[in-house]
Amino acid sequence: MPMITAKLAKGRGAEQKQVFMEAITNVYEEWITLLFDEYERVNWASSGQLHPIKFGEAFAKKGTV
Repeated sequence: MPMITAKLAKGRGAEQKQVFMEAITNVYEEWITLLFDEYERVNWASSGQLHPIKFGEAFAKKGTV
C-alpha cells in the first residue's frame, strides 16, 4: 500500500484536502494512505526568502494560498 506525504502551509480546509486526496487516488487507482504535514506560513520559504518577507506579513496570516 503506497503512503504519500503532502507538505503544505496551514489553512486548507477538509474540502480542499478531500479534492486533493481524490485526485491522487485517481492517479494511483489503488488503495493509498495520504498524510498531510502542515506548516505555519512563517516557516515556509522559497527562492531564498521566507514567505512573510517575500509576500508581506499579511500573507503569513492567510488561510489559503
